[in-house]
Amino acid sequence: MWSGDGRELFYTPGPGNTLEAIKVTTSPAFSFAHAESVARPFTNSPPTAGRAFDAAPEGPRFLGLLPASAADPSSPRRDEIRVVLNWFEELKSRVR
Repeated sequence: MWSGDGRELFYTPGPGNTLEAIKVTTSPAFSFAHAESVARPFTNSPPTAGRAFDAAPEGPRFLGLLPASAADPSSPRRDEIRVVLNWFEELKSRVR
């Protein structure tokens, strides 16, 4: 998976709780750095399933699914997720 800015490539090296991050440069020539481990507290899917996490558009942040046992009891609980379908159409209708 590429980072939001296209400068890093993230991959799962196998079972466990880490990702590997590789910085990539394409100009003036293609080059890449050594892989660095990144903590991955969220679950990982088997290779046949869809990815259960994604990188934020900016910065080294991720959004992923956590098992209920990993929840921080001091954090406020969020029991609701709002998903907006066809948000671009809704945006166009509000801007007119």
